[in-house]
Amino acid sequence: MVDLGWASKQGHILTGAGKLTACFRPGRDYTDPDDLPHFHKSKRSTSHAFRSWSGAGRSTTLIAGAWERPLFSGGWMESGGADTDVFNIQTPSLFVDLRFPAARRCGTATAAALRSSEGFHGLTLDQLRQLSRQHCFAGYSLVSGVEPPVCVRHHAVDWNYHPRFPRARPNKWRVELKDDRSTFKEFGFAKDKYGQAVYMERWQRLPDSDGPFLALWSPGRSGSSSSSGSSSSVDGDGGGGSGSGSGTVGRRRTTRHCDAILCISGNHFGLAVDRPTDYASGPIAGLQRASKGGCAALVDYAWERGDRAAMVEMLSVEGSYGRIAPTTTAKGGSTTKKPWEIQASTFPWLEVGGVHCLYVVAPHFLLLPSPPLLSLPPFLSPFLLSFFIHLKPPCPPVCFLMRYSQMTFSHLLL
Repeated sequence: MVDLGWASKQGHILTGAGKLTACFRPGRDYTDPDDLPHFHKSKRSTSHAFRSWSGAGRSTTLIAGAWERPLFSGGWMESGGADTDVFNIQTPSLFVDLRFPAARRCGTATAAALRSSEGFHGLTLDQLRQLSRQHCFAGYSLVSGVEPPVCVRHHAVDWNYHPRFPRARPNKWRVELKDDRSTFKEFGFAKDKYGQAVYMERWQRLPDSDGPFLALWSPGRSGSSSSSGSSSSVDGDGGGGSGSGSGTVGRRRTTRHCDAILCISGNHFGLAVDRPTDYASGPIAGLQRASKGGCAALVDYAWERGDRAAMVEMLSVEGSYGRIAPTTTAKGGSTTKKPWEIQASTFPWLEVGGVHCLYVVAPHFLLLPSPPLLSLPPFLSPFLLSFFIHLKPPCPPVCFLMRYSQMTFSHLLL
């Protein structure tokens, strides 16, 4: 069973046992509100901001790669591989960051029960509550400075986002990178009265992740077409991904297109698709009366009231991690490769061994702001081709923008 205290522990560490707000002062430590992670998301200016930063060359390979997190420390508490699995896929511009409690690992009874479900509709209210104890966020990383470099992350997709409870402090931290680029430390920008970072995370590079890098972005937009392939709410019998091809499982209703980001670092990919909902109406609107934000707290609020629809809407952020060409050893010593294998997801039924396991990720995306594009290794080509082949009805026409150095290419996919 997932530890229901997992999310609160992660929050305790991040805030240094509640010190963060007092230590992180606007004007002195950050620009308010421009540096706040949900500023552009709340203003619906993410598209303009991302394009502006990309066009201005605001990108760097300094911390680009796929990372796991051996240590997360703050407020006299620690977290690491023993209790949490983290997959942080960072390109020179965009990132996808996924975090799962250890009880979700393959081989556990909890993981088996969640993976065997047909989707949200196959889960009990208690299981939905357990599913809220995970995290997914994605967006743009702006890195500036040299001694030390400082990173500010802006979120286009966020598991914990609700407009009633925006994050009040930046996702801003200092970078200490080891010379061989195999690991780096993330020190929270806010410092306590002793001059120490409120929290610290150590990141370890995963094998085969130091390039090439590819970032695709599909900016959300409102719409009214019922056949555009856009999304507004998740069907009760599935949710997320490109579907399994069986019935309506895994498919979304088609009235609103969500922000979505796909990041590739070497042989690793991270996918994030925002929840398809209008926060001003529908079941999720009732969560504004909750006393505090965060997905876990809001799902708990809905759980106490037996509001299944609101729980499902809050849980409808898809975050998936996997490898582009993983190799598995079968009995007898032979090896097989399954492209785009999802190994961990906020939608457990899409994972390896899940009833709707996907081997080709095929949502719709727009932007490639991360070089190098022309130096992609040959093994990527057929999988990218598969990616584009799966852009078929009911997906909408997609304007595919690619940036490589000073060159801009555009291609319309119907």
